[in-house]
Amino acid sequence: MAALDHVPPELCSLICGFACTDSGYTGRSLSLVSRYIRTISQPFKLQSIALCGRQQILGFAALLTVTPARLCRTRYLYLDELDPGEEAREAWLSFDSLLPESSDDGIFQAQVDQIERQEGENLKILDDFGTEGARLVESILRDISLTLEVLDVALNEYVAEKMLATIFLPRLTDLTTRSGFPLSPAGADTDGPHLAPCATLRRLHIVEADPWAWSMRFFENGISQFAPALTHLRISETILDDDFLECLAGGLGLCTPLPDGVTLLPATLELLLVEPGFPNGEISLDDRQVLDQDRRVIFQPPEEYLPEHDVFLQEWLDKAGGAPCHWDRIRVGDVRAGLIA
Repeated sequence: MAALDHVPPELCSLICGFACTDSGYTGRSLSLVSRYIRTISQPFKLQSIALCGRQQILGFAALLTVTPARLCRTRYLYLDELDPGEEAREAWLSFDSLLPESSDDGIFQAQVDQIERQEGENLKILDDFGTEGARLVESILRDISLTLEVLDVALNEYVAEKMLATIFLPRLTDLTTRSGFPLSPAGADTDGPHLAPCATLRRLHIVEADPWAWSMRFFENGISQFAPALTHLRISETILDDDFLECLAGGLGLCTPLPDGVTLLPATLELLLVEPGFPNGEISLDDRQVLDQDRRVIFQPPEEYLPEHDVFLQEWLDKAGGAPCHWDRIRVGDVRAGLIA
């Protein structure tokens, strides 16, 4: 690294830009090499950031508040808070143990009163946890909104249901959502997408990772609303049954009238890749024939095992580093015979 001190600043800046495309480790390391390298690499230090868990999210949000706006230039962000953490997890699990046991009326009522107090405390823990998490996520996305291009986001339901702000990401081109974002969970305080219409968004990957984040809800809430110029849509780990395929056919305009709540997908769509989970539901012959009319639709055979969690991080790293990603390896015609022939 010492040799970089003698490299012209223009070339050194170019090298740093290419190097800072990992989880953020390289950017932090370059800032420790020398004063010269620290200065040159500073605009790229936050270019690519992976955040896993509440503590890293909290730390990055705090860092952005003290970083000049000209240096908050994150282009690639991996944000994972599916794990609610120890305190929230214990609060949720303890609900199962809150059952009165005594047959004595007086003792029984005292136990009921204690249970109600404990339930109230647990609900407050979960509510506070979700509110704080939503505030941090909204703060981060707001601070890097002008530069963010690739986002992989996974939020637990406590955080997702507290998301209130409409988020503007004017340069976003690629979104992977593993928690229903930018939609709200059923019963949340707000309806509709939290992401403002994003004319630059071309690639959307929906991963059905949680029971409340069914991919069908994206059709019912209108993908066209937040991704009006989408060209590539990928849906993973979904249950491939007649209900899902009906939404799919409706979104593609292959059936009339449209299913209740379903809106048409963007007219710009070029490829729709479906990678069902395992096992799957039943598919009628009529649904197969209807969807086979649209050559943009590709069905891949279900994986024998669910993908490892690190698969999503690796895909994000590939995108940040400019390596061929999943989209680049898909060739129309190679997989059409997988499920629907």
